[in-house]
Parts: sequence; C-alpha cells; structure tokens
Amino acid sequence: HNVEAVDDETPVAPELFYGAHKAMAEIWLAALTRRGAIDAVSLRLPGIVARPRAPSGMTSAFWSDLFHALGSGERFVSPVSAKATTWLLSRMRTVENILHALTADSAAMPESRALALPALRCEMADLVKAILNHAGQNEDLISYAPDDPVERIFGSYPPLITNKARALGFCDDGDLETLVRNVFADIEIQKAEQ
Repeated sequence: HNVEAVDDETPVAPELFYGAHKAMAEIWLAALTRRGAIDAVSLRLPGIVARPRAPSGMTSAFWSDLFHALGSGERFVSPVSAKATTWLLSRMRTVENILHALTADSAAMPESRALALPALRCEMADLVKAILNHAGQNEDLISYAPDDPVERIFGSYPPLITNKARALGFCDDGDLETLVRNVFADIEIQKAEQ
C-alpha cells in the first residue's frame, strides 16, 4: 500500500493471488455487462468482522479473532503493531450493502462496474480500546508482536475515499463504537446458531 489514499480512481494492483483472482473476476464481469449478457457490479470488500471463530487458514483472520478473544476475556497477541491501520466493516453492514447492490441504480455505476465499499479506517490501538470498553475488559489482555509481512499487507492501509459508492447509497458502520456494537451483536447471533 504505497499510496497516500485509495479512491475510486486508484488502479488495482493486487500483491496476493487472492487479490489477482478478484481483479480478474471484476474485469470479466465488466466485459459481460458491456456486452449486455448480465448487469453486474463487483463490490470490493474491506476486512469483514467478525468471521465465525474457527480456523480459516487466512492470515487476515486475526482481525476477527481479536473480537472473539477480547470479548471473551482471553489474551490476544496482535501480529500487527498498535499503530497498524486497516479498513473494517461489520458482517451485518456488509450483508446490507450486498442486498443494496441488487437494487442500486445500474445506470449510475462506474464503467469498471467495480466499487470499493465504504469502510472505517482505524488504528489497531483505537480498535482494541473500543472492543475492551464495550466488553468491559482490561487492556492487559492485549500484547503486540508485529510480524513485518503481516503488518505490511494487513496493517498499513491508507485512507479510503468511496465517494461513488456512498453516492449510490452504500455505507459503513458510521463510527468505531457502532462497528464494535454491530460485531458483538453478530457474535451473539453466531453463538445462538451453534
């Protein structure tokens, strides 16, 4: 992430195969839309929290694990520093945005047919503080052991500007406290379904 900010005009330059596959799909869906075969929009998702607590093999899963651990009063060792930055969206708000995409004004979509969803950009320390405050837990549960590759890929996100998506009615969680509240409400739903 060697840019000062990411906006609607920032070229896609994935570093991981996962991102490259998503970029390929975006190009294909845009081509099919131009040909009239389908009417598609590709939503570029930020970090979605909190995934169900289960081994996923995904390096980025630590963002979700953070909520589960601190919310349960368990110690958590962060693989990114307290100053690490990321973009987050609750699972609940993500679902609402995906459903909104089904009815959003197709004619107003960008030619690329791709939109970055609005997300909250936050520092790890601020997120930890909000989680601990919500859960009524003590800050001695968190420690930091930054891993350079993880920090570089998952903890150095620049500001995110999503004017086109916002103009079409897509939204983030509003503020960090609401994000945390939405995530913990979702975790309770996940627990009830088990």
